[in-house]
Parts: sequence; C-alpha cells; structure tokens
Amino acid sequence: MRRSGLGIVCLLIAGIGCAGKPDPAATAAAEQIQKLGGTFILHGATVPVKPGVPLPAGRLSVRQIDLNEKKVRDAQLDLLKPLKQVEELHLGDSLLTDVGMTHLQDFKQLQELDLHKSLKFSDKGLESLKYLPRLSKLELSYTRISDKGVEHLAAIKSLKVLQLTGTRVTADGLKTLKAGLPHCEVLK
Repeated sequence: MRRSGLGIVCLLIAGIGCAGKPDPAATAAAEQIQKLGGTFILHGATVPVKPGVPLPAGRLSVRQIDLNEKKVRDAQLDLLKPLKQVEELHLGDSLLTDVGMTHLQDFKQLQELDLHKSLKFSDKGLESLKYLPRLSKLELSYTRISDKGVEHLAAIKSLKVLQLTGTRVTADGLKTLKAGLPHCEVLK
C-alpha cells in the first residue's frame, strides 16, 4: 500500500507534542491562537501549526506561539494560560497593557519573549517579568520603556539578551542595566 507524503506528515504531527488525554482548556487555547491568525509549534516539532489546520489529537504540548502583529489584547492573552509549557512567545505589535502583562507571569517555562512595537504597556508592566525564572531573551524594541523600567529589567537575572532599540532608555539606564546584568548582551 502506498502512502502519500502528506499522510506521513500528518501521522508524524499527530504523534509529536500530543501525548496523553486531551486537555480541553489547552485545546481551546490552541484554537484561540488559530482564531487570531497566529501559529504555534508543538514540542518535538519544527513545523508550525497554522490557522485552519486541524489540531492534532491528544494532549497538546505547545513550545512556541507566534502572534506577532495580531494586536493581542489582555483578555486574549489570558485565554492562553492553559499552555503553561510555552518556551517562546512572540507578541510583537500587541495591545497588551500593564494589566495584560501580569498574565505573562503564569508562563514559568518561558525563555524567549518578544514584545517589540507593543505600545500600550508601561515600565510598570515589566515588573511581572521577574516571575519568569527561565527568561533569557527579551525583545522590547520600539516600546515605551524608559529608565524607570530598568530596575525591573535588572531583576531578571536569567536574561542573556535584551533588545532595547528605539526605546527611551538612556545611556545612564544602559549603564545600570549592564552593572545589574553583567552576563546579558544589551542591544540599543
């Protein structure tokens, strides 16, 4: 019997990142990503699950979510909380406020966070990021971040790369960051 390449790919995707009994909350969160026009990648996979593609059977284990330029709002981010195992979250050009930023602290496995061009949150919103013990890469380019947020950023000792291009962080703020995060590459 001959199998098509597509059939083999579907079988592979169905077995990756989907072990165990389905979790309705995680499935609803994955559906929300698709509804917003975003994509996600399951643990053990390299190909993103795109909008309109049927979700694999079983418990979803999502590694990466890409909602860049999807104008994600606070309530929509809250709906993604069941996907606590996410390691990469791309929310560039979002509409998250300081309140929405508090939802991020539930993603304890998060290693990379992209918030470039997200203009609704302030320096105060950065405070929630200190609860992300594995956060190593943070993209804040072209946000409203200033020297007032530097103390919150300096508290994230796991940071290895911090992108601040186009922010209001001054030379003094950069100096404070480099002193507080000596092992972090701060890009301005």
